[in-house]
Amino acid sequence: MSLRFLPWLRAQQPVAGTSLELQVGAVRANVPLQRLGPGDVRQLADALPMEPDPAAQSSAFPSSCLASVAFVEPAFPWLLTPSAPDGTGLLTPWLTLVVVAEAASAQALALRPGGLATLTLPAAQLPAFDELAAFAHVQMQGPFDAAADVATIVRSQPSRVRSRLLAAQRLAPGERYVACLVPTFD
Repeated sequence: MSLRFLPWLRAQQPVAGTSLELQVGAVRANVPLQRLGPGDVRQLADALPMEPDPAAQSSAFPSSCLASVAFVEPAFPWLLTPSAPDGTGLLTPWLTLVVVAEAASAQALALRPGGLATLTLPAAQLPAFDELAAFAHVQMQGPFDAAADVATIVRSQPSRVRSRLLAAQRLAPGERYVACLVPTFD
């Protein structure tokens, strides 16, 4: 099996000022669309297919590997990114995978009103913002023919495409961790 990796994938975004025409019975209305950002997300849907690696409660994960979470929706990590690709063509994902040692997680995690968790860590334990794009990618499974383009494969054979976020932190052998998806932008 051959694999192809892309630095990012973005679904078609509505243009600013776009409106949606609605009709209910005989009443028609144009409703302006407003793009939401990462700071508007309060919870990920339980039905969002995610594949963590290592799996929950795993104890045998090679310390040479990075923890990751894969998404069946290939554009998900960049769905709410408020910026355009940088000068090198990389796009920072709107959320970041961070792992915290389970022993330290009790002090790092706190619940805010409404059940939303807050993760507080020293900046030295977090990846540098300008490196976050390196910890995300899209993976496409082959075979590939010369005429196939990414959009066609995503649309016609979505099971061949997934996105993945990697945690920048290395996991120590025998240590237990809590993995957190955190917004990259406010």
